[in-house]
Amino acid sequence: MTPLIKLLLPLASPIGLTLLGLAAASGLLLKGKGRWRLLGKLLVPASLLVLFLSSLPVFAVPALRRLEYQYPSIEASELRKAGVDTIVVLGGGVTPVKGRPTTSNLSNPSLTRLIEGIRLYTQIAEKNQHHPTLILSGRGKYETEASQMALLARDLGVPSEDIELEESSMDTADQARLLKERLGGMPFALVTSASHMPRSMRAFQQMGLNPIAAPTDHCTEPLASKHSISILLSLPHSNNIKHMERVLYESLARVRTDFEVRRALKKEAEKKVEEKTRK
Repeated sequence: MTPLIKLLLPLASPIGLTLLGLAAASGLLLKGKGRWRLLGKLLVPASLLVLFLSSLPVFAVPALRRLEYQYPSIEASELRKAGVDTIVVLGGGVTPVKGRPTTSNLSNPSLTRLIEGIRLYTQIAEKNQHHPTLILSGRGKYETEASQMALLARDLGVPSEDIELEESSMDTADQARLLKERLGGMPFALVTSASHMPRSMRAFQQMGLNPIAAPTDHCTEPLASKHSISILLSLPHSNNIKHMERVLYESLARVRTDFEVRRALKKEAEKKVEEKTRK
């Protein structure tokens, strides 16, 4: 199931679906006969309609907003009241290139998440007698997301002794699984993009952890009636296609993450049974 979903993820976008529809239409028009050829003719406008509708804010903005505002933003004062002294920042992409600053190597989501994590770290450290721990999570092909985020965090004033790295995780489910031993049931701030937060919270909670959502990197505004007319009258825009792509990706990725979490929990349960049997 997971390999299939992983294969489908690149197509989880309006452009991917449109290209897939046009490719199918081309094949049917070239090789098909009768009803199949008619289906090919219908697929062309249908595919273009998918792209057009996705470019309209009336569909894309509300869909992404529902994802982004499931969890409210949080301040350090609320985290201190909850006894939080650990902040986990999930990586969102890195392309390390020699000669470029770290701010260029980190993707925009990674950069925004890290800055939010440092903001919360700094505010908690100002009031606490001891500094909180900043855990940076994510791997990469050449240099990991965690290591690149750590470089920038140190440049921005976070002491090395307050930074921990998790550099082995492949995805969100992996991050929850690998951080479980370190975090246990203690409360901690979980920093990631607002659209990624529902899937992340679900994965971490299913693994038995106690995260407190600290969303950032919002792409939409909270629902406001004064904007409803302007949304309806807005023209198509490429940003809306990106918004819909995010929604489609998260919907499909949630299925994969749920599957990976269930598999990890099953292995964990089997391991415990095996250990009891040996005793």
